Amino acid sequence: MIQPRCVVVFAGSSGGHLFPALAFGEVFREKYPESTVILVSGQKAKRFSSCLNPQVFGEVFYLPEFPLPTGFSWGAVLFIFKLLQGFMISLRFLLKHKPDLCVGFGSYVAYPGIMLSSMLRIPVIIHEQNRFMGKATRHLLCFSDFVGVTFNETLDDIKKSVRKVMVGLPIRSALRSKANQMRKQLPTGIFQILVVGGSQGAHRLNEIVIDAFSCFTPEEKQQIAVIHITGKDDWPWVMRRYRSLQIQSEIYPFYENMELIYPKADLAITRCGANTLFELALFRIPAIVVPYPLAEKHQLENSKVFALHHAVILREENSLNGATLADLVRQMKRDDRQLQDLSDNIGKMEDPNAADRLVTLAEEIMEEYQR
Repeated sequence: MIQPRCVVVFAGSSGGHLFPALAFGEVFREKYPESTVILVSGQKAKRFSSCLNPQVFGEVFYLPEFPLPTGFSWGAVLFIFKLLQGFMISLRFLLKHKPDLCVGFGSYVAYPGIMLSSMLRIPVIIHEQNRFMGKATRHLLCFSDFVGVTFNETLDDIKKSVRKVMVGLPIRSALRSKANQMRKQLPTGIFQILVVGGSQGAHRLNEIVIDAFSCFTPEEKQQIAVIHITGKDDWPWVMRRYRSLQIQSEIYPFYENMELIYPKADLAITRCGANTLFELALFRIPAIVVPYPLAEKHQLENSKVFALHHAVILREENSLNGATLADLVRQMKRDDRQLQDLSDNIGKMEDPNAADRLVTLAEEIMEEYQR
């Protein structure tokens, strides 16, 4: 029987990395309440500090940010310097805490800690959230004892010599608990639309959505209500536009407790990071997904898997404008059969046991090292 004393979780500073790390930590601490789970992330993760439950993470350690540059520049020189700094800080951290296990959830922030953990003979697991592996995951494969993936299709992209398993995407307990309690609400006559640009917002998506609602007639505007999570930078102007459009709305720069918002939604218009897709699946929300076109097109590839199962309506940003989105929303609003089919199909993508599987994998790896 393993008795882990300390587990270190390395995760990038976006919600896409932090929220699966939090979900893993919740289940691990529930199973091993005497253990300590420490989160290591970048400085930008501080904006999520209120979400990082101290009952889960006994400590949160922030590394300097060192985003990967494109091409050679002075930024590349600075990156190398900060990367070396990250290695030195991570080494001191690991020697101080002597963890029984290190788990990486992607991003360059995890790179020094996971590589050094392997060299120090600390058990290592990597979890990849996206359909196609990110750069950090690809570079760290040879330093991991096991790779857990969210999408079954990803297994084929990993060479045979690497130990790998499909575990799914860990979802936070607050969301899982609320989804389990949820009951179908009676129709109110108001069509509730949820707009989400991800944890950092999405300027172009915000523009397209506002342009779409501008196309609605006064009668159509009276029949909808919008919850729009804009990101910090866009919040002021989006707020002003909704006031001028006279649409019933709730506008937030960021919203921590998504479990309170998801049950209200009849339709989501959203970016499609892996977290968002699987949270929509948990609450069975029909969705129009508009992938972020950059970042190695991770969101596009994620959403293609869902679209293949007829679980979302996929529209790429360059093929969408206010008028076409308005027509699509109108069509879906009046087609109850399509909404129900989307709800049923996205619900089939739900996987509430992913965090448990990842904890089980962690136990197996730690037991191997104790033999």
